Order: sequence, then C-alpha cells, then structure tokens
Amino acid sequence: MSINLLLHDPFCVLKDYPEHYAGIINTYPFKAVVQRYNPTGDYLASGCKDGSIIIYDMDTQKLIMYLGKNPVFGENNDESYQTKCLIKNHQDEILSVEWSHCGRYLLSAGKDNVVKIWDLACNHKNMVENTQLIFEKRRDECCCKSFDFDTNIHEARFIKSNQDLVIVCTKKSCLPLVIDVQKNTIESIHKYFDHSSLDGNSDSESLLNEILSNEKKYGVATSSLVTDKKLFVGSSKGWCFVYNISENGDMSINSHFKTSSSSIKNLLINNSMDTMYINSADRVIRQFDVLSINNQGKVAMEVNLKHKYQDVINRLQWNDIILSPHNGDFLAASANGANKDTGLFLWDTINGSLVKIYENSGEQLYKIDWDPNNMSIAASGCESGDIFCWEVSLPPKWASLAPDFEEVDEQVKYIEQEDEFDEQDNDYLKRDQNKFETEIKDLDLVTPDRTDVRGNVNKSHSVFKIPTNYSDILRLRKNIEQ
Repeated sequence: MSINLLLHDPFCVLKDYPEHYAGIINTYPFKAVVQRYNPTGDYLASGCKDGSIIIYDMDTQKLIMYLGKNPVFGENNDESYQTKCLIKNHQDEILSVEWSHCGRYLLSAGKDNVVKIWDLACNHKNMVENTQLIFEKRRDECCCKSFDFDTNIHEARFIKSNQDLVIVCTKKSCLPLVIDVQKNTIESIHKYFDHSSLDGNSDSESLLNEILSNEKKYGVATSSLVTDKKLFVGSSKGWCFVYNISENGDMSINSHFKTSSSSIKNLLINNSMDTMYINSADRVIRQFDVLSINNQGKVAMEVNLKHKYQDVINRLQWNDIILSPHNGDFLAASANGANKDTGLFLWDTINGSLVKIYENSGEQLYKIDWDPNNMSIAASGCESGDIFCWEVSLPPKWASLAPDFEEVDEQVKYIEQEDEFDEQDNDYLKRDQNKFETEIKDLDLVTPDRTDVRGNVNKSHSVFKIPTNYSDILRLRKNIEQ
C-alpha cells in the first residue's frame, strides 16, 4: 500500500480528512451497530443488532469471518463457516467492540450483560504466528473467554499497558469494574489501587472514600477512554474521573472534575494529551484544554472549556464522535435527528468551525470509526444497518509510470522516429553495462519501512493476520445469501 501511495500526488495522499464517498458495505442479513478497524486497517469488525460479530476484509470489503453461532445458518452449521471455539455469540445487541494491540483478540460487550474475548486464531493449528500472544503461549488451543455480569453494561475496553486487564463500565457504580483475564476474576477498580502508597491524609484515599460513601452524587459509569498511562471514565451525572495506570497493572485515582450536568456519552483525547472532547446528552460536544498541575510532587489534571459544538437551530443529538489521526485537528460526529441527506459533521478543532458535512448516506448514522492508515471513515446506518465509507480520493498519476508517459483521450497513430530502432554500438552498450554493474546497490525488499507516507508507524510486521481458508469463506457467503 505504501509503495502505491508513493506514486500518487502527495497533496492528495496527505490530506487531513477523507472527502470522497467510497460506497456501502452491505451487511445483510445482519444489521451493524458498531464497528472498529484493526490496528493496520486491514480488517473491520462489526458488532450487529442480533449479537453477531462479523469481520470484513477492507481490500475486498467482503465478509471473511463470523464469530459465534446464529440461526441464519440453520441448526447443523458447524461446518458452514469458520467455527470460533465453543462459546456462543451474544444474545442481544452489541454495545462495543475493540481490537487488542496485536490484532489477534477481539473484545466485545453486549446488552445481554456479557463480555467476550475472541481469539481469531482459534482452530488454526498450522497457522504461521507473527505476533506476541497475550493470554496463552500455546497457539493450538482456544483462548476465547466469556464473562457474565449481574448488571447492565455500557462498554468494555482493553488496558493498553496490560491487556490481561479489561475495563468495564456498568450501571452499578461510577467506579468501573476490572476483568483479570488470567485469573478469571471481576473486581471493582479500587481493588487494584496500590494501597501501600496510601495513608490517612492522602488526597487519593480521601477522594476514594468520598466516592464510595456518596455514589449517588456521581452517578454510574457510562463511558471510558484508555491511553498508555491514563484511564478516563465518564459518569451519568457529568463527572469525569482520571486514573493513573502503571505497567504492572496497579492503579490510582488522579483527579476528577465535572463537565456538565448531563450524562457523558463519549470521551476522546488527542495524542499529545492536551485536549479532551466530551459528548454529553445535553446535545453539546465540549472541547477542553487539559492542564497538568504539579502540587507537592503530585501531578493532577485540570480542564478549561475552549469550544462547544452544537446545532443551535435543530438541536441535534450527537450519537458518536471520533478524532482525526495524529494530533486530532478534526472532529467528526454523527447526528440523531438530522435529515437523510446529512451523514456526518466535521469540525476544525483549532478554531471550532464547521469544515464539511458528509452526505450520500441516505439515512441517519450511529457509530463511527476513523482509520489512520488508509485515511477512511466508516459509519453504521441506523435504519439499514449497512456500513457507509468515506475515503481520500486518489486520482491516477500517469506520469509516475514513466517520465514521458501521457494519457490520451482517443487513439493516436504512432509515428516511428528515424533512428528509434537502429542497432546500438556494442562498445557503447558494454560501457553502459559496466557502469551499471559498478554502481549497483543491494535492495532490501524484506525489511518494512518504519513509517508509511502519512507518518503512521508501520505495524504490519507485528499485527496478527487472519488465516485465510477460501473454502470456508465461500461456504459462509453461500449460506448467508441463501
């Protein structure tokens, strides 16, 4: 892909956001609700309304894997598709899906109050492993796991620094729950605090005691955001809690602040950790400047409101928000209540101005995701359940094929030059050959580039590739079409 991009116009390749409507991924008979690109953008995982999870190959935009079992395949369906271990699929709508950083595991949470971790290498004993495993070292055994909860779930997220741990936001408390995948345990997050560093006078312990004794004030956890060293949790009362995460899995509460009086639906923060975006149920997206305050050796976070994104005329409710890659110069949002010709809204986060409205979807859009590798946006339709895609338009650059190559609109009669096919002087050819042999250099065609032309870190050598079994894929597609 990077080699092909080098042949295109750099002003087109390096655009900050997609402009071209690329079409629809037809998900019938399923209805996509939420979708996520894998770390390299090669695959798109889609969580559906009936609890199914579908994985699409983005080069062909075709289905290549189905997770779980579904009545659409009939009763005896074990050989009709790539069976993924013995655990069944979700029994209700998917709320969130997320890839592990190695691309082998998929985390899903559903309305059936179940969190599942899918091993995409399940039942592939002869596969070539190209990534470091997380939960198990034996690649010929299933690593899929399922965790049941006694309360409603909002979403689940991997902890990036230690992916043996999973953060789950529930309607039980403003403190999220933590799944230890290795130990198969579910505990409240305060169980993972490093209590050896706490004493009776510490601010962290005082804040924790206040939260535990007065949880109604803070509401319940509704959304979360995990970075390398921080965990952000939004509540139904507009509070945002910030936790520190160490490499060994120990956590501590850093700070908390109130963003509004409405429930927090989505949390985002840019790569430099200096700007935060919060989508609230009061129909306003707020942009905050994040400040790190050092108080007697303790670094706490404070926020200052910078911009508000809202539709003051139609009072649209924002379903989901996503940031552009790198430093988050652009913010995209899907709207609830917009007309069918309006798909996504795109703002410039520097000055807060509206840049573009994506159209062509023909219906309201729900969850969205932005792939930095291919600079593409995917959004699920609220009515059809199809996935709508926007990409960067790359017009063919014919001059890159040869310096004197020209594109013609019609047939042109070629006129041969007088000396074009004359025999060359042998001495001249030998001198030219000797010069070529002396200046020849070894070309490394194996080692991948560290970054692509857009500046993204090349992860293709470390991210898991789904083993391809064409006969299984064909049977899967045939059963779906029937």
